[in-house]
Amino acid sequence: MDKTLHRITASLLLFIASSLLLTASAQSLDNTVFRFLNLPTSARSSALAGTHISLNDADVALFQQNPAYLHADQHRQFSLSYINHLSDVNVGFFSGAYHIQGYGTAGVGVRYVNYGQIDKKDELGNQLGTFNATDLALSLGFGRSYSKHFQYGGSLDLIYSGMDIYQATGIGLSLGALYMRPDESLTIGASLNHAGYQTSTYDTRREDLPLNMAVAITKRLTHTPLRIILMGTKLNEWPRHIATESEDPAFGEDLMRHLVMGGEFIISSNVFLRLGYNYYKHKQLQTNERLDMAGVSYGIGITIRDIQFDFSRNSYSKMGALTQLSIQTSL
Repeated sequence: MDKTLHRITASLLLFIASSLLLTASAQSLDNTVFRFLNLPTSARSSALAGTHISLNDADVALFQQNPAYLHADQHRQFSLSYINHLSDVNVGFFSGAYHIQGYGTAGVGVRYVNYGQIDKKDELGNQLGTFNATDLALSLGFGRSYSKHFQYGGSLDLIYSGMDIYQATGIGLSLGALYMRPDESLTIGASLNHAGYQTSTYDTRREDLPLNMAVAITKRLTHTPLRIILMGTKLNEWPRHIATESEDPAFGEDLMRHLVMGGEFIISSNVFLRLGYNYYKHKQLQTNERLDMAGVSYGIGITIRDIQFDFSRNSYSKMGALTQLSIQTSL
């Protein structure tokens, strides 16, 4: 590992330390608002079991997970993605990028969730009709390349949520960095997502945004078609609890809950098979069955001419599975 890699690694560690100082009060998943921001914006990332931040050839949709992904090669690219969520909830994403010569690459993204018709009842259970609920976020990002090895970026999220007559809004900031060594098939990424503030609330109680600090590494194994990804997520939240426990987990167990693993098999330059595992999701959703696939995900990516298609499937144990479809092309 050369001196440049040592300097970049030190910079990423400094980034993490600075972020920890800025967010000394960890924000738990259990008391956060606008949790739809955690949904993966691309089927590729979903197939790899998480919102991965260290892919060396990320598509434009992923800038909403790490704004450092924005670069000149994404000029005039756009992406659409759809999740058929549980209970007929519909989720959609749009992303696009435009490179400004001499300055950097700008990105715009939209997240949209429609929860459909929900029954309205009083405290006695009497039917009072129905109401709608929606979530919406607009992301504005900008990324630059410091050198052929290093990229960085930031994005701003304008967030809205509505349930019946109640509304809430917020503003969030995300920062990211990316270090790439193509000669070693190595990429290292770091991000701080959704650091922000709830500007208006459903009632009088103000809640935290779903802050997430993460680091990740992607490495293609020498002389193989396999690219492996390891990510540490929710590094601002220790310990990381699940809903059914009252005591803190042991260190080894807690460490596993922060790790997300994925593998991408490069069948050809146009075909990719993907597999992922999220241990924390498995612990949250597992049942007493001997073989429980909760937390396991898989997918495929195919490029036909200039159009990229991605498909993913994520197991939610007995609750079912989520299917996500993405399409990307250039104008």
